[in-house]
Amino acid sequence: MMCLFFLSCFAAASGESTGCPCLSTLDDFGYAGALTVTLSSQTYVYDAGYGTGSCAKHDENRPPFCEAGSTYRPAWCEDSWCYVDRMLCDTNVAQSSYFSKLFYSYATCGASNTFQNWFESSGTTVHTLPELVGVTGDYLKSAVADLETREAEMRGRTTPCPYDSSCKCCGCEENSLWAKPGSTQSITFEHTTTMAFPDPHDNPPVVDQCLVGTISASFIRVALKEADRSRIGYEYYGSQLGSYTQWPGVNDCKGNFDPRFRPWYAAAASGPKDVVVVIDISGSMQGLRIDMARESAIRIINYTLTEADYASVVLFSSTAIKYSSTLRRMTERNRADAAEWISKNVRDGGTTNFRSAFAEVWNIFGASGMQTSRCNRVVLFLSDGRPNQWEEQDYTQTAARTAEFDGVHLLTYALGSSAPAAVLKRLACENRGVFYPVGDNDDLAFKMASYYDMMAQLTPPCQPRFTEYTDYYTGTPLLATCLAAFKKESPSDPAACDGRGSGEVESNSSDSASTRELIGVSCMDMSMIASQQQLQANAGYQSLLSTYRSMNEQCPKVQLSEQQLESLRARASAQSQCSAASVLVPTATEAYNSRSGMAKVCVIESASGDGDNPVGAIVGALLVVFLCGGCGVYICHRRRRQSKKSPPPPVVQPPMGQPVVPTAMPTAQAASSVPAAIPMGQPAGPVLTAMAYPPAQPVGALAQPIVVEAKVIDAV
Repeated sequence: MMCLFFLSCFAAASGESTGCPCLSTLDDFGYAGALTVTLSSQTYVYDAGYGTGSCAKHDENRPPFCEAGSTYRPAWCEDSWCYVDRMLCDTNVAQSSYFSKLFYSYATCGASNTFQNWFESSGTTVHTLPELVGVTGDYLKSAVADLETREAEMRGRTTPCPYDSSCKCCGCEENSLWAKPGSTQSITFEHTTTMAFPDPHDNPPVVDQCLVGTISASFIRVALKEADRSRIGYEYYGSQLGSYTQWPGVNDCKGNFDPRFRPWYAAAASGPKDVVVVIDISGSMQGLRIDMARESAIRIINYTLTEADYASVVLFSSTAIKYSSTLRRMTERNRADAAEWISKNVRDGGTTNFRSAFAEVWNIFGASGMQTSRCNRVVLFLSDGRPNQWEEQDYTQTAARTAEFDGVHLLTYALGSSAPAAVLKRLACENRGVFYPVGDNDDLAFKMASYYDMMAQLTPPCQPRFTEYTDYYTGTPLLATCLAAFKKESPSDPAACDGRGSGEVESNSSDSASTRELIGVSCMDMSMIASQQQLQANAGYQSLLSTYRSMNEQCPKVQLSEQQLESLRARASAQSQCSAASVLVPTATEAYNSRSGMAKVCVIESASGDGDNPVGAIVGALLVVFLCGGCGVYICHRRRRQSKKSPPPPVVQPPMGQPVVPTAMPTAQAASSVPAAIPMGQPAGPVLTAMAYPPAQPVGALAQPIVVEAKVIDAV
């Protein structure tokens, strides 16, 4: 009893939880002296007292996330924590991303999530709800800055990296709270999972495999600080190469999920925009081509536009018809309406009247007035046949009209070998656009969605965007904050959010060919911090809505130089360049896009948590000897009681050496033209149009302590 009193007093004096005391030394876990970790090619050294002794801000001013001078540092940099023995803990703990035998905890130091600290703790509230926009934004800015640096380091890498596949999720268990009523979903809170595209059984590209460690470390740290198992909320990342990573991990292998065709990706990558999709439905488009055009137009409308965008559709053959006489805001209802109109009206027949098509485009822009995004404008023009009539004066008139309507960017797509490539290329070259040759066996929808590359240049980087959606698995309404990541020329360059690196496009520059190239988009749901009910009950809820809607509409325009446009054209294809002089465009190595490697081997600890771990055996023996010391009786008893009464959750061990080949999996089904499966946290269809949601269904259980166990970041 005296021993228990002594431990309680010591823990209380140091600000620790008596149910999960801080470790005073790491010697028993195999770490003596300074701690060293190498992430990619960068080595970090942490002093011997790092994370031990007592609760403290052990990460303050330390790299890679919290170093002094960093513009955007996540909120947990200022939080107290310490390393703990998870066998003695009855509170939230996480496995270290750097040192696999160590576990740490914020909860043991009295930490609670941001919303609780600001609005539910005792004392006077000095914060307002719109400040949560800054919290999610800063989490993402910090994660994206590190992602951009790691990607620059990975470009020459040839060695695959371990990752957790969503096809064979290690430790995933059926969970009824994270599913619609009457069903379950297999998930894990212990790690992220990654899905490849288009075949989820395949490996992601090497660079995506190796970036998973960086993404996961950030996601899990935020989850440990902010998340609650009873509150539906996700962190997720979509790569420009098509890979998808999310927390919590999910067992999902339905396939053909492309994160690039999701409103959250489009919003972060391209910002608000006006889009007119123009599709040739003449007789030459019969057969496969008309089907390709129909499905591509529907995917552009449904999966690349958000309620911040305005759009319409024009179909042409001998004459032209339009979906709407003005641009329409792409709400959920309008997107569904436009997609249905396309489906009904895309039928091949007639000749190829370019003049009629462009006349309807100018009519739509002219009639829209202020009913627009008041941001950048783009026309996506697809054809496979030569126009009935098209003369020199038509080029002149087209250039005059695109200039008249705020500098419209005209992107043209020549489908098939018989398409009028020369005409379509000149139209793009003379109207601030890009020409795309498309073969009959190419992915037309992806080619057309490449307008992201153009739109990403037209607004400054580091602008968080917001997307409302309904969770596919649970039906819960959610609000996501998303941020795009861009390539840097070298790891030492400033990140895009710093505004000084290669990620920043120079406005109105006549001598720079610098352009941004997307790495991917990272997102965090607001419900990671607070539920929709908590937000709506706060007096600042309407101010929160106004803040994020205002940020979504922000559009400080950037004018691209001809050199920058040529750089974008060269990135599209050699045939897309307008100038006779070649433009040098850095290309990724073959290894960058290769899909070698394999997912991690799944190893689950025994229920006792000890398994065959020699360190655990040594520690156990020492504790038995320490019984004579009095206090050891309490420690050993508590360890035994914890093991029997509440065994620790399974721990996924990183593979030792080369992983063995996993068991054979079923062959992937043939990819369809429209995504068939949507991983957790993604909208099943168009996003919602407003935040005035009905109350979400209760989850039916009290909050469970979240136990998040990170993986070892790949060390090179």
